[in-house]
Amino acid sequence: MEKGSTISFDTIEDLKHFFKSDTKNHLVSVLNLTSQPMVLVGMDVVAGFYSIFLRYPKNLEKLSQEVKEGVGAPTVTVIPPGRSVRRKTPPQGIEFNNLVLAFSPTLIKGSTFGRHISEYTFMQYDVEESLYPTDEELDKVKSIFRRVDDELHHEEDRNTLHILTDQIKLVLDHCLRFYDRQFATRHSQNYQIAQEFLQNINLYLNSGMAKKMGVPSISYFADLSHTSPGYFSDIIKKETGVNIKKYLQYKIIEAAKQMLSATDKPINEIAEWLGFKYPQHFTRLFKHEAGMSPRDFRKQIKKEQ
Repeated sequence: MEKGSTISFDTIEDLKHFFKSDTKNHLVSVLNLTSQPMVLVGMDVVAGFYSIFLRYPKNLEKLSQEVKEGVGAPTVTVIPPGRSVRRKTPPQGIEFNNLVLAFSPTLIKGSTFGRHISEYTFMQYDVEESLYPTDEELDKVKSIFRRVDDELHHEEDRNTLHILTDQIKLVLDHCLRFYDRQFATRHSQNYQIAQEFLQNINLYLNSGMAKKMGVPSISYFADLSHTSPGYFSDIIKKETGVNIKKYLQYKIIEAAKQMLSATDKPINEIAEWLGFKYPQHFTRLFKHEAGMSPRDFRKQIKKEQ
């Protein structure tokens, strides 16, 4: 299970054994880690299941608003299977309640919920991009955790897994709503990020950077804004209404059309300028997006001139 500074929990049974939990269900578990605040601190943790972490300070109502919005802010973090996370030392002077709701991929395998799990894009966010729930939102998440825990202590019957799955989906759906609120409250900051991206993509394609660094990637622009690719993609989607992957492809094709129309550069050189290692990959993308090959597009433009 443990290797160097990394510890792996392949199954929920491994997790329950490590924390000496006696809950019966091997597909779902709610663990209270409050009494073990320093466990796994400084280690990279990788799990073979989904984890919803809820952290909130004890005596929340007694904290000042400044502390609540700073180091004492409650957080909800959702981690998918296989994602490495490092647990940091908690800030001094504040005691936290730490809860985790873990559920196995097996629980949702083959279900409609499982087929749409990727729509919860916040699972790809960095820990620093966790959800910061309001007091009301925190109460809702805590209440769902309690309902899951109550169900786990109920005598298991044919309805158990269905009820547990519904509760897990409910907390994830609430997180979607809460993230929408969080994005809205950060509109000014996110709008600036979106505007810088629109400028940077033009610079990337027109200055020769693509030729040196390759086809423009979401990761490159996310790094410029100091965000994770998943979080950055959602910022662009919410601020501009466009899918970033589709937008990058659109900008590549627009730049290609400009070069095909205004220059006599060979198609191979245009592909290289736009970051394509293999010209056939450029031709395939162009044909898919423009409905014709680069060569046919150039012929058509010349006929029209």
